[in-house]
Amino acid sequence: MAKTSFIFFMTQTNNVPFRAASHNHTCYELVYYLSGRGILTINSKEYEYGPNTFTIIEPQAYHGEKAIEDTEIMYFGFSNIDNEKYIKSGLYKDFDSQDILNVLHIMKNEIQNQKSNYLKRMEILTQDILVLFERLTQDDNAYNLSNPLENAAHYIDLNFTTNIDMHALASLSGYSYHRFRHIFKEHFGLSPKQYILNRQLEYATELLKHSDKSIEEISIDCGFSSCGFFIQCFSKRMGTTPKKFRKDYLGNQMNIEYIDS
Repeated sequence: MAKTSFIFFMTQTNNVPFRAASHNHTCYELVYYLSGRGILTINSKEYEYGPNTFTIIEPQAYHGEKAIEDTEIMYFGFSNIDNEKYIKSGLYKDFDSQDILNVLHIMKNEIQNQKSNYLKRMEILTQDILVLFERLTQDDNAYNLSNPLENAAHYIDLNFTTNIDMHALASLSGYSYHRFRHIFKEHFGLSPKQYILNRQLEYATELLKHSDKSIEEISIDCGFSSCGFFIQCFSKRMGTTPKKFRKDYLGNQMNIEYIDS
């Protein structure tokens, strides 16, 4: 699970004709809609929110909102420190048991009372929210209230290091496997397998840069079937082997540090 840092927590009531102009933040933001209905826009994509839905907005993502009914919200900001998991902007529906809302009520109580070590508790509760979010997005019965192809891509973003059953994912998206492959490529410019490979290689590149794991360990962590296949795919994409890429990157970093000193 990604390490996070709690930043702020707020409650608010947006009465009609409330409208928030498009803006962005430097942190992640989760907004939970307790009541009301309206239109949420994230990077020019529109979503219709309702009670017990919530949005997650990535840093720098432009977003705005228009209330169609008076809307009560709770929202908080956090940073995703190590970026271990990719948290995708979108509108989501809470569990039937409202697990995420329950944690938000605890957060609200902590902020209001501010007992000793309440900020440490807020860090823990932020982690709890993100654990629940990960469970929600991995649950076959959960859904992102947007394009089913975006939902499929989000599922891949969270699970690309595992052996994804593409036939099952196609079915959950409402398509046959062959139709799913075709429209996925139309939408993203890549086949599902190419999309997964891209995510694996992006993750591998970050591990080569910022970890001391061996090439074999990285190949396993990124979900490649073998170390040899990882080296083959990486070399084809990057024009160099993983070992040489790491050596060149670290050499460049040392040169930058030497110049700065």
